[in-house]
Amino acid sequence: MSIRRKIKTVNKMESVVFFSRDINRDINKSHVKEQYYRLKLDGFVPEINQIEYLTGDVTQKCQLEKIEIIPVDSNKGISLSNWEIKRTQIPWGESLKALVDGQHRYIALLLLKEIEPELYSNFDFEAASKKCNLPEIFSIPEFIAKKNSGRAWTPEDDGAIDRPSGDEYVDMIAAIYKKENLPPQVCYDIYSLRTGILKVSLVKKMRDGLRKLPKSIELNESSMTEGDKIYQALKENEFMFERYNNTKFSGGMKMFYKESGIPIDKLVELISKINIDKWGACFTVKPGNTAEARFYKDGFTKLRELVNQE
Repeated sequence: MSIRRKIKTVNKMESVVFFSRDINRDINKSHVKEQYYRLKLDGFVPEINQIEYLTGDVTQKCQLEKIEIIPVDSNKGISLSNWEIKRTQIPWGESLKALVDGQHRYIALLLLKEIEPELYSNFDFEAASKKCNLPEIFSIPEFIAKKNSGRAWTPEDDGAIDRPSGDEYVDMIAAIYKKENLPPQVCYDIYSLRTGILKVSLVKKMRDGLRKLPKSIELNESSMTEGDKIYQALKENEFMFERYNNTKFSGGMKMFYKESGIPIDKLVELISKINIDKWGACFTVKPGNTAEARFYKDGFTKLRELVNQE
């Protein structure tokens, strides 16, 4: 089906850039596909699909990236099932247009250009885009999170960007999981062992200004030190490579620590003792069962008993 809205081609997309993924969320391929089919059916309707951007000095201190669509399988052409994004960091330029709303629509347009260029030729970037101004009360990440409405922000999306939560220790933990490439919830569990459950959904609300850290969750220098010890023990145990990198394991370890009352140094010792035999005896799921957090909590209890018998 051809695009209904016929408008003269104006191609000024070469100046469009993305903020880095520390500022804006990553691309969801399913949402891009949905946007592609909407473009194919209705054309780009500026009143509905406006792409908005910041330009000029306000973006000068930000890391900007040029976006290119390339095939996953280089032996085949670009298609809706064979594409990925190549990001290239570029220096700031006064005329660069950094997107704050419309990433997925922009990627859909790039795909349209590659897959159905005759439809793309009807696209007018000037008609479809709009410069916006950054309110003084917001940082760029805050502005993007509040403004972006193309796809609902999940806690995972929010966890990938730099946006203050209002609590220095929560922000310190966020810096760790970004540096170490850990799932946010795993890191929250490790660094809040002796206190309440710090969930990614709660942190998102804190970043949105809708919640404060509850009194049931007490984070301080001691919790950070303890978290460092546990994370270091997990990393130093070569057998545990990536096995600890899931929320069921971290949640179960947190449950065990709180319910058992084990000293932090003893938990570090337990982690150091995990090997293939002990993993098989304590943390391997039997057929028909699922590995939930309580399963791993019980696994740590079994592990403690085995180690005490040695």
